[in-house]
Amino acid sequence: MGTIVSVVLAAGASTRFGAANKLLHPVEGEPMIRRVARLHAPAVVVFAHDEVRAALAGLDVRLVHNPEPGRGMGRSIALGVGAVEADAILLALGDMPFVRPATLRRLAALVADLARPVYRGRPGHPVRFGRVHHAALRALDGDRGARALVAEHGFTALAVDDPGVLRDVDAPDDLDAAPGS
Repeated sequence: MGTIVSVVLAAGASTRFGAANKLLHPVEGEPMIRRVARLHAPAVVVFAHDEVRAALAGLDVRLVHNPEPGRGMGRSIALGVGAVEADAILLALGDMPFVRPATLRRLAALVADLARPVYRGRPGHPVRFGRVHHAALRALDGDRGARALVAEHGFTALAVDDPGVLRDVDAPDDLDAAPGS
């Protein structure tokens, strides 16, 4: 299986959520980003705001600061993957607090260069990238994430019974939405 490290992206502006940083919004009693990072720990968390750093105090995470979050998700991915030496990474989003730990374990245990969980036919997150893709991920910049890389190479689908792999939180109503909706 080799070494596998999660890279959690947490440097976005969360503009659709409102004035507050959505990553600090409580989910089941703790800030959303703390819940996500705890699920993935040990992990690398790419952040831009000091409040996010503070919310992660005491967790088994390595913090990587993105001083230019306006450059887009690609920049955050490049910084996070650049801070990791592993056989594979799980590229995770800081606004997806409902992914089940069993899903993360199953994804980590796969022997696949590019894989993602699929719930009811819909691909979700996090996405597993083997070492063969790390250079391409470190070269990303701008608003382009890893979507083009996944489209170019395809992925191994891991069927899961976990609606959390689809449930990101973009607006306050997303916290009340039915799982998998």
